[in-house]
Amino acid sequence: AILLSLLTCTADAASRFQKLYGDSLDEDIVSIIRTNDGGYCLVGTTDLSDLSSSKADIAVYRTNEFGDLTTSYRIGDNFPNIATGAVLMNDGTFMICGKTFGSINDPTDWEIFVINLDDGGNILWENTYGMVGNDEPIKMMMTDDGGIVIAGATGQKSMLMKIDGFGQSVWSTVIDSTPNNLGS
Repeated sequence: AILLSLLTCTADAASRFQKLYGDSLDEDIVSIIRTNDGGYCLVGTTDLSDLSSSKADIAVYRTNEFGDLTTSYRIGDNFPNIATGAVLMNDGTFMICGKTFGSINDPTDWEIFVINLDDGGNILWENTYGMVGNDEPIKMMMTDDGGIVIAGATGQKSMLMKIDGFGQSVWSTVIDSTPNNLGS
């Protein structure tokens, strides 16, 4: 289960609300986004305890401004799916980035995936990306032109890639450095 506590910056540091979401102790939230309606969107992963099975899915929780749960859903398929980040796009949609194991593109390794959701949680598009070997996204950010840039790792090297707002790859490059340096 996930505990969200929103603190306001007041003189007494009072908690605005404290809520518990989810149905499992093996959940992890990687992004909390303030939505255009004043609520919050929490994105993470469920069932992290057993990555050898296909139980790990993307978890999305939407709340109102008071932290009351308005909707929640899981996004997954027959492979483990682990969220690593999410951003609110200028058009009001959400881009969720993560990794999936055993995709059609590479059935024996981790691949990067990106899902574009509308405000109601409907999948507008989804795509997987990768090179030879295990690929893992570490950071993502929206670009001025409505796309996203993803920094991550491929094998033992760092990688950087850009996709447009429709999920099409614009460019990618492998950087001859260790992936641990990308988080800074």
